[in-house]
Amino acid sequence: MFGFSLIQAFISSYNMTVLGAEQAAAGLPFLVAGGAVMLASFPAALLADKIGRKRTMLIGCIGWAVSALLIFFLPSPALFLPLMIVTGIFYALWFVNSFVTLIDSAPTDGTLGVMTALTSMANMAGMSIGPALTGILIEATGYQYSMIFLVQVFVVAGAALALLPVSRGEPRPGSAALAGTAAE
Repeated sequence: MFGFSLIQAFISSYNMTVLGAEQAAAGLPFLVAGGAVMLASFPAALLADKIGRKRTMLIGCIGWAVSALLIFFLPSPALFLPLMIVTGIFYALWFVNSFVTLIDSAPTDGTLGVMTALTSMANMAGMSIGPALTGILIEATGYQYSMIFLVQVFVVAGAALALLPVSRGEPRPGSAALAGTAAE
């Protein structure tokens, strides 16, 4: 959540100051990205059922980082909306699978509540701390709002690196996800 929340907080300012968007349309790119996340969510889950959650999330991290770098290095009104769609699609690969991966990493069914609480707390921390820290960075760089995309790259790289040693979190034997693929 940290990476996506920080662009939500500053995307209107970026769009107006860097790309020259009118105030009324300044938030449109996040609406488009959010729509892409929603549309890509179900396919992201299906892809994870086919190739695994960890692999799906790593693909999401790579694509998300590349799209953020392209937005950072190629600030263009013509490219911005299409790249925000791409960002949203790759973010969905991460977001849809991260929660269930953590839940399915629970050592026992008795710890599912704890895992759910930890996930919720981490999401809220990302939604709160991410924009606050990014705001400090933006101010320190003389209000270079394009920094939100560079920060995303570092956050996503950190998420991918944290995911590399993960060996649990795939669907449990007998789960609905595996039962659906076994019938094929």
